[in-house]
Order: sequence, then C-alpha cells, then structure tokens
Amino acid sequence: MKDLCSFLLSGVCLGTATLSAIFTGVASSETVSVSSLADLGAPSETRNTSGQFPTYQNRSVGGVSQVNTKDATFAVLVDFNAGDSAVNGVIWETGGATIGVSVSYNQAAATLSLHHSSNSGNALGVVTHNLTEAQISGGDVEVVWAYDASEIEWELFVDGVSSGTTVDTTAVDSQNSWSGGNAAGLGIFGGNFAAGNGDNT
Repeated sequence: MKDLCSFLLSGVCLGTATLSAIFTGVASSETVSVSSLADLGAPSETRNTSGQFPTYQNRSVGGVSQVNTKDATFAVLVDFNAGDSAVNGVIWETGGATIGVSVSYNQAAATLSLHHSSNSGNALGVVTHNLTEAQISGGDVEVVWAYDASEIEWELFVDGVSSGTTVDTTAVDSQNSWSGGNAAGLGIFGGNFAAGNGDNT
C-alpha cells in the first residue's frame, strides 16, 4: 500500500499502517503508543485511504452510540518531511470551527498540533509537540490522540510519550462533544476547518 500524503501539504505522508479509531471507554491515560493499542482490543473503525468520511457527530460505531461524546483513541504512523511551509497541513480532522478536532503539521515550525473547539467555538484547547530532527528525518513516527470524556480534553502522544492535553486556552468551559456535524477527513479537510485548524476566530 502506498503512503497517504496530504493534499494540502507535501510534507505529510501517512505511513502504511491505517488510521485506527477505537471507541471502548478506556481512559486515555492508558493509551501511550501504537504498539499498545492491541491492549484496547480490535479497532472500532479503520481508514486506509485519504479523503472525506462521515462525521462522527451522533454516529454509532462498533456498538458505541454517540461516539462524539465518548472516550476515543485514534492512531496513525506519519512520515514527516522537512520544509519551509508555514501552512498547517491537515493529518486528520472532524467537525467544524465551532465543534471539532484537527491534527496538523507545520513544516516551518516543525510542530505537530492538536486543536479542539467546543461550546459554539468559544472554548479552544491546543496541545503542540515540537518535533525533533530525528522524528522529521527518521521515517514513520507513532502519533496517537485520545479523548477523555470525563475530563473533556484530548491528549497527544508522539512515539509513546505524552505531549500534554488540550487544556482550554479560553475562559469559556468546554462541552463534552468532540465532533460537530461537518464531515471528517484523513489527509484532507473533510468540510469546514475543524477547530479552525488552530484558528477558530
């Protein structure tokens, strides 16, 4: 299978492993690497092509209803390429600017970011990982993002190490929903830019 490359940024190629989505109710703190995902059981959903997919809002997947309000874990291998583009290249996203999540790569800053907006776009949480030279030039990197419904926050893991959580950067409280009604996308924007891809203003 060929690597899946972003349509917006040539510096992002998804590894030959598929995107795995797991909706099991397992706490996000237990998910630290792609290799440990087997401990959570079989994926509820996998995607092995880039493109637009149905929204997660109010969907039932793998016997879990309204998955956008439940614990969720997503994982993919990404081969990052160095470059000078300052445009955020989308890896994955779902929902829209007011309720949604996006994972993106900025070549110029060498950063991987997870953005989560909720409460009509008034609450925005962000966690950013500064990629090392080895992670950019060394081939596939494990990227896992996991949602904890009890904390209403996402946690980003890179190569099995936590980069932190999407602590709200605004004074408005988050609401327990991680996907609005707009389509999801792997390697492309599925519709509206989820969580504004870092700018929900």
